[in-house]
Amino acid sequence: FRYIDSKYNTGLAESSFITFRAYRNNNGDKSVFELTPYADIYLRVSFDSIDSAQTGSGKGGSIRARKNEKTTLTIEGIANPNDLVARIYSADQLADIGDLSGFLPAEIDLSMGIKLQSIKVGDASPGYENPKLVRLVLGNNSLLKSIDARNCTALNTPINASQCVSLREAYFENTLIPSLLIPNGAGIETLHLPASLVYLQLRNLSKLTDLQIAGYSNLRTIWIENPSEAIMDIVPEMIIGLPEGANVRATGINIT
Repeated sequence: FRYIDSKYNTGLAESSFITFRAYRNNNGDKSVFELTPYADIYLRVSFDSIDSAQTGSGKGGSIRARKNEKTTLTIEGIANPNDLVARIYSADQLADIGDLSGFLPAEIDLSMGIKLQSIKVGDASPGYENPKLVRLVLGNNSLLKSIDARNCTALNTPINASQCVSLREAYFENTLIPSLLIPNGAGIETLHLPASLVYLQLRNLSKLTDLQIAGYSNLRTIWIENPSEAIMDIVPEMIIGLPEGANVRATGINIT
């Protein structure tokens, strides 16, 4: 039934979607989406009222896609998108939605992408900046392993990844997020955070080996429990860098 729904863009295929507001095409005068399905389905995307199916199957269209194989869909005819709403359908059947940083998304809701394994809305390349993105919504993305929001300089809302139990990498350098919630006991290994943090909670993250925080002067609350050996020596530096009156809870610390 999910396969047939995706073919005719009805039922759950139509009601389950990832949406974002785009301010630029990511490939000259056309929009290119690279999607990897979690199961065999038909893929479809739209830009406002312009549907990928209207461009014809030879240019993307509503395409028959196979599990774990990257498929390209193209929307042409929009030379300069400005606050256009993009929708990626069959969100609950997608493993990867490719690199969205080229669209300069202003806000993106990924809560329906429950099988997503990576999210890329920013980029670390020299000169890249997305001054539009202000909101990034996650949900029960239990298979999600990687989030990249680097250089999204206007992103200033809390990030709730508390249900992303498979998270391994999170990059938020040069953003303005006040907090990032990750699951207690998660297997995260790499965590890069900005100096804008107000609240930080790191609980039982035994696999965390690469922790980078741009600064501690804005932190008002820090909660650390049983940190990994790799970051144990950073804990005093973090506490010393806190502003006067900050709240600290640190347990399971074994340092001299």
